[in-house]
Amino acid sequence: MYINTKQHNTMISALLLSSMGIYLFCNSFAAAAADTDLQNQIKSISPPTPIQYQLGDTGPNNGKVYYVDGSGSHGLEAQANDAKAIDGNTFFSWDSAVQAATDTSAYGPGWHLPTKNELALLYEQKKVVGGFANVSYWSSTESVSGTAWLQSFNSGLQYNLSKSNLLRVRAVRAF
Repeated sequence: MYINTKQHNTMISALLLSSMGIYLFCNSFAAAAADTDLQNQIKSISPPTPIQYQLGDTGPNNGKVYYVDGSGSHGLEAQANDAKAIDGNTFFSWDSAVQAATDTSAYGPGWHLPTKNELALLYEQKKVVGGFANVSYWSSTESVSGTAWLQSFNSGLQYNLSKSNLLRVRAVRAF
């Protein structure tokens, strides 16, 4: 954002790189430095405070937060419900699961089928997110030819299975 301010025949230009937290100010006239009111206005500009998330919060894209890093500002969110096909079916082959999880018309951009590790974290927080069936869910992590990893939400085990099998899908997103 670029701001031009004129006060008492002085001009100050401020280049605000707020997304990076960098604030650079350049006086075009030396007289501006002596303007105490103008200096106080500049000092009052501060970077925005990042949102702090906790497990179970609604994330920035309306998912349920199930992982938060040490900063509290970044993590993973999951959709509140399993993916559904147009015909109402909730079981997908692996190829269809990848498409269902990334369907921008259903969820918006950035959602994906979770990796094996993201799905393990989701299993650990299944009560926080809620709505899981005691069945297996696809991960995006492929294994040997024609197979991919899954997470059982019944036993908690992970194993690989033929991609032609029909399993549930829960889309996730990093923030």
